[in-house]
Amino acid sequence: MIVGKAAAEHGVSAKWSKICTVAPQLFDDNLIELCKEAVREETGEPTSMYSGPLHDAVEMAAVIPTVMMFAMSEGGLSHTKEEYTPDDKIEAVVRAFMRLAEKVVNQ
Repeated sequence: MIVGKAAAEHGVSAKWSKICTVAPQLFDDNLIELCKEAVREETGEPTSMYSGPLHDAVEMAAVIPTVMMFAMSEGGLSHTKEEYTPDDKIEAVVRAFMRLAEKVVNQ
């Protein structure tokens, strides 16, 4: 474990304790399918993923139908200073998002 190794290297101890628990929040099944369609139509790949970090969408999903769409970062790195998403990936996700918005409006 990285924390244990870092603690040992610095002559300190580390202890984990749970301070809170947040139940998983499921997104809207219909929006998930529409999002997958939009991404597949734009990229040719029917991708989907789970997200662990708490996002504003978690709170919104308790009130209204919600889904999240991500741009793919190089090497799968996220929430780090090394995170990088090339322009072509950002452009693709914007086009996929616009497709999703159109699908939702047309429903």
